Amino acid sequence: MKEGLKLLYSELINHKVRTIDYGILKYKKNDIVNKIKLNTKFKNINKGSRCFIVGNGPSIKNQDLSLLKNEIVFTVNQISRHPDFEKMESNYHFWADPIFFNLSKENPEDMELLEVFKGINTKKNKPVCFLPNIAVDFVERFNLQDELNISFYYPKLTFHDNYDYDFDFSHFIPGFQTVVQYAIAKAIYMGISEIYLLGCDSTGIISTINAFMDEDCNATYGYNISANEQKRLESLSKKFQMESSFYGWARILHLYKELNRYCIKRNVKLVNCSAKTIIDSIPRGNYEDIVEKKELK
Repeated sequence: MKEGLKLLYSELINHKVRTIDYGILKYKKNDIVNKIKLNTKFKNINKGSRCFIVGNGPSIKNQDLSLLKNEIVFTVNQISRHPDFEKMESNYHFWADPIFFNLSKENPEDMELLEVFKGINTKKNKPVCFLPNIAVDFVERFNLQDELNISFYYPKLTFHDNYDYDFDFSHFIPGFQTVVQYAIAKAIYMGISEIYLLGCDSTGIISTINAFMDEDCNATYGYNISANEQKRLESLSKKFQMESSFYGWARILHLYKELNRYCIKRNVKLVNCSAKTIIDSIPRGNYEDIVEKKELK
């Protein structure tokens, strides 16, 4: 009874957001509405295909990312720091965390991060870069629209337990806890039927603790952390209480379980091929074996 009422309440809130809030947005900021409507071109664009979503966990240090060259690849956040980033030839790149969009020109750490943003483009490749609506001002302030192939999405709904609506990136979508979860949702929207995760170790909680304790964060990322980035992480750790950080990580793990349920219901295969991971709700797979099977066909 209690769970049923909770589900009903969540769905009523989402209905209000889809209708009333969306109508208000169209009236006040129709330019944003028009930007997210452009996502219709991605609907079912890769229908029936498979993809790899590459996180930033330390396990990718020991995996051959060049094997992804001819795959559909999603990358996230600062993975352009990885020495083999260019070899993957990423198709799509996601940013989600608001902390990335509040950069100061006077801050060396922030300006280094801005170059990481631009580093998503390589000599041979220019992936579509997905950013949330809150990044519009950031993009315009640094003229990133002139350098990156940018598309916006608008997280506004609640991804409650047993959520069963189709993801629609041309409208409001649910908010998630990690950038990889947004990439999973986008892959489903694109019609992809097999989603394989790499570098989704979910060891970021260790990074949070290390930064809070002024310890080196290198061991918890799939690339080397610069001195500026270490300084930025330590500064961020002081802005959040540890209790809220642990609550957030519990929510991250729960949403992975819910996304797996959502995929099963839609006959989408979701597999975690990360060499090491604390995510225990998604079936495991061997990265090299999966890539090899396609090459043998």
